Amino acid sequence: MCFRVVAKPSFSRHEEAWEKQKMVPVGTFRRFATVEGGAIQKVLDGEIGTTEGGARMMQELMDEGVVGCETLTPMDLTGQIRRILEAGHVNAEIQDVIKCLRFDGMQTGLLCHQWQNPGKSISTPEQIRAKQDLQRHFNAIVESKDEKMGRLDPKFYRLAAARTGVEPHELIYVDSRAQHLEPAKAIGMAVVHSLKPESTVQELEELLQVPLRGFSWSEVSAEVNKAPSLSYT
Repeated sequence: MCFRVVAKPSFSRHEEAWEKQKMVPVGTFRRFATVEGGAIQKVLDGEIGTTEGGARMMQELMDEGVVGCETLTPMDLTGQIRRILEAGHVNAEIQDVIKCLRFDGMQTGLLCHQWQNPGKSISTPEQIRAKQDLQRHFNAIVESKDEKMGRLDPKFYRLAAARTGVEPHELIYVDSRAQHLEPAKAIGMAVVHSLKPESTVQELEELLQVPLRGFSWSEVSAEVNKAPSLSYT
């Protein structure tokens, strides 16, 4: 089982306060993050860096005529994109699914552009702990940046399968971006297009024929902790 939908950028009150301070409509970053092929999505996919992302978003705001964009600079937007990425959160429902899968002895992997951001982190201690707790439930974490591979390259997904120790046709790949499902499907993986956590969990339960909800982790955590833990860098 391979995932890409575990860690998501966090749109918080801090970001809304920033938008109010800069006098742009609240929710601007959240809305532009959903634009297919837009600057923020390209940063999330690792196609461009945050500096180029800030410059491209500046142009996107100007092209749309967003109120207040004339008060911004590309560096303002670059800084805010970095804050949003650093303050990413882990979806609790998907995290529970991963714990269930590991408890059942299944292999799991995380595919991402970059799992640990270098340099000074602005993530809260709670966010850091959540990420560390999640990390130990993966057999492998494969970062496209380190591997110098594109997210649309089937070789990246073959590598992920090899790292988890199973054949591609034995894996289910879960992603919120439809375009990333195609190369995974091309090498034989089953795929799940994750649009909402609840529908994703339901589809996985149907595919695997195992329950992935309703567990009391206080009762099984001791058993889970007996499993060998792996560390990743």
